[in-house]
Amino acid sequence: MGELEDEVEQRERAARSGELGTAWQKVQQRIDLNQTTLDDVFSGRDESPEARQLVQQSQRASRQLHEQFAQEAIDDPDSDNPLTELSQLQRDLQQKLDTLNERVKGYER
Repeated sequence: MGELEDEVEQRERAARSGELGTAWQKVQQRIDLNQTTLDDVFSGRDESPEARQLVQQSQRASRQLHEQFAQEAIDDPDSDNPLTELSQLQRDLQQKLDTLNERVKGYER
């Protein structure tokens, strides 16, 4: 079994046992009974109160992580996190676009 499968299995066990909270436990029970899927939960197709709770928890965690990465990027622009990497990719792309635009202008003359 691969690393991802191991992580999924560990999350499923933790959800079943209630370790991740009541909402996860109820959703996992419904997944086990083929009444829903994680895709249904996080896409909003599953409109159960527990699914909505998991979506809200996920959104809160994502916002907190984004804020953490943003603060790290401010504190240390060279830090190794997704926001600083994305910023660098955007700068690199803009440089390439500028170079391309200059070349195109040269052909138009």
